[in-house]
Amino acid sequence: QLNKENIKDYNRNSSNVNRNNQNYSNTSNHNNNTFQSHRNAFHIRGTATHLNLKKEDKAAIQNACRAFERKQHKKMVDTMAYNKVIHTFGRLGLVEESLLWVDKMKSEGHPPNIVTYSTVIHSFAKKQRERDVLEWVEKLQEQKLRPDKYIFTSVLSMYIKMNKPQKASDWFQRMQNNGVKATVEAFSSLIGMHARLGNDDEAIMWFYRMKEANVKPNAYAYCDLINMHIKQGSTNECLRWFVAMQEDGVPANVKVYTSVINMYAKLGYEQEAMAWFDKMQQAGEKPDDATYGVIISMYAQLERDHQVVRYMRRMYESGCRPTLKTHNVILNGFAKLGQEKYAVALVEKMQRDGFEMDVVTYNTMMKLFVKLKQDEKVVEWYEQMRKYKIKPDVITYTMLVDVHAKLGHFRSARYWMKTMVDDEIPADTHAFNMMIKLMSKSRNTKRVEQVFATMQERGVQPDRATFAIYIDYFARRRRYDKAAEWLDRMREAGVEANVVIYSTLVKALCRSNQIEAARTCLKKMIADGIEPNACTYSPILSSLHDKDEMMEVLREMASNNVCITQHVWNQLKHACGDEGVKAIEREFSLRSSQAPQHPF
Repeated sequence: QLNKENIKDYNRNSSNVNRNNQNYSNTSNHNNNTFQSHRNAFHIRGTATHLNLKKEDKAAIQNACRAFERKQHKKMVDTMAYNKVIHTFGRLGLVEESLLWVDKMKSEGHPPNIVTYSTVIHSFAKKQRERDVLEWVEKLQEQKLRPDKYIFTSVLSMYIKMNKPQKASDWFQRMQNNGVKATVEAFSSLIGMHARLGNDDEAIMWFYRMKEANVKPNAYAYCDLINMHIKQGSTNECLRWFVAMQEDGVPANVKVYTSVINMYAKLGYEQEAMAWFDKMQQAGEKPDDATYGVIISMYAQLERDHQVVRYMRRMYESGCRPTLKTHNVILNGFAKLGQEKYAVALVEKMQRDGFEMDVVTYNTMMKLFVKLKQDEKVVEWYEQMRKYKIKPDVITYTMLVDVHAKLGHFRSARYWMKTMVDDEIPADTHAFNMMIKLMSKSRNTKRVEQVFATMQERGVQPDRATFAIYIDYFARRRRYDKAAEWLDRMREAGVEANVVIYSTLVKALCRSNQIEAARTCLKKMIADGIEPNACTYSPILSSLHDKDEMMEVLREMASNNVCITQHVWNQLKHACGDEGVKAIEREFSLRSSQAPQHPF
């Protein structure tokens, strides 16, 4: 049944060829070869490929080919006629078919022009085929043609999507050197890339470069900067950029308003979020599915069930059809709170509405049951994913390992880790950390360290959590020399230690009564510019029995602005007695009612 449509097209084209050959006998060989090329180009990848195209895309290809036929009948085929067909295939991502037409154009004696090269380069850039893009740019230069604005924009866009800031900057400079003026879209894309990568200074620098070039920023440039500060949790900076946008006369669009609402929603500030929601509507901006998704997720986080149902209904009644991505965002909000009832109901509605669930949907449902520690349900959703031929990713297997490790089913956790390797899923840093943590349950030190060696062999960069697991592992086994060795390796890898890692070492040294070594470690921590907290000093105070030594540590805490927590205060009362506590109160001007600060 699937082949019927293409067979009809093929027969119709064949009959057209025969009819045209009879009518135009003087050019029969030329027409036959050209039409044969047309048919080959249309069917080059076989029936299955073209069945994946939408109906309107198939119609576009047929219309382009028929228009080319009409040009041939009138003997008006030129480079422009070929470019129209090449552009049609390129726009639909059928790059190989475009190249067939380019070869045919050359063989017919029509040299490719700048439009031909621009179309092919743009097609390769969309697919992020960097090598092919650069090869065709060289071919363009060999023909002594200069790249135009569209070629520069295509290559720049490719590097931005590939998150290669240095190459993107090089092409931007090359574009300016060739006298091509950068557009607001080019600047906005560069700002967005740096904001996405967390390069705050670079993003702001490109914003001011845009202004220096007398290019007026658009709402998307401001939106990327606002989102960048939202990720940092900087509310004031976010609002400052919103005010700057209004002062520049740039009207805020629905995306900008949604970003600000999202900022307050993540912080759980319901009144502020809803005030901005009202402000958006007053400005004449209609909320979209992403806006409703943010509000529904906020109410799910606040466990306001009636509001979740209300805004879900309001979203559908407004005629706003949520996308799969929006459904996944809402589903993630339910999963974080462990609300199985709403999550399952939403998935059922997605299925009724004809949505095909992707790997993100399945991973989110698995995340829900990992939180609920229901390992059987997690495996059940994994099997459903396999049943519908959706390929699991590293997040899928990480959750399978995590839920079994949390429940103490270490054999099952190792099985899923092995399955991930067998499926040739490349493990990321988080997956390796999970593996190290799992192996650390055993006493086999060699096996634990072997995982790190495998991690380096595969080119996966360790992070702070990786080294923290190793330091904690050896500290718990009183292998302080090894723990210190891993701290040195951490510095060599360019990863900065934090207060938690140093506190772990201090606690381990205090357990073995190595108080001087613990205090040396503390001094080293302060020398490295890391501020200690009450958890760092607590094990030292617990190990001391002399009141004078305790007073010395307390003075050090006061000099480093470390608060006295309830736990530390209880330690002092236990060790020093009532008289000792009174002496501490006198020296530090404290009263017993004031002493316990909020725990760190």
